[in-house]
Amino acid sequence: MVRLGAQQERGDAAAIGFRLCARSILPSSPRRPVSDGATASRELTRYSDRSFEKPLVKFHWTLGRQLLGLAALGAAGAVIVAVAGMGGLRSARRGMDSLVTGTVAQRLQMDADMMHDAIHGDVLEAVLGVLTKDSARVVAGRGALAEHSARMRKNFQELR
Repeated sequence: MVRLGAQQERGDAAAIGFRLCARSILPSSPRRPVSDGATASRELTRYSDRSFEKPLVKFHWTLGRQLLGLAALGAAGAVIVAVAGMGGLRSARRGMDSLVTGTVAQRLQMDADMMHDAIHGDVLEAVLGVLTKDSARVVAGRGALAEHSARMRKNFQELR
């Protein structure tokens, strides 16, 4: 067994850590408890059982197994990227549908606003025709009013 010196007998934390490190590097030797106190003894006996370091089944990583493992990792990575890509495309499609719906609604709203202004102008033209006793202006105002009203109703129907 390798003798660690006076630090080991003091039982301080550095000595315990050094001893544990030396045990993992040096070949196995009979374990001897530290005799300078209960704390150091408990620390060493807690870590003296190295059964957790010994595998239950020996598994040898041959070149073929390593390559197979790397291929499996690559395939799993490709599947993860594909699933993430599909989710991104699905999200983009929903966003595009929402954008198209909003654009159509905005266009119909703008057209309805123009028809509102046109109807206002048609009514003013008909009123001017009545005040000037010009029947052609009244008829033109009514015709334009019917046309613009129909287009505005059509826009409202499309918005629903």
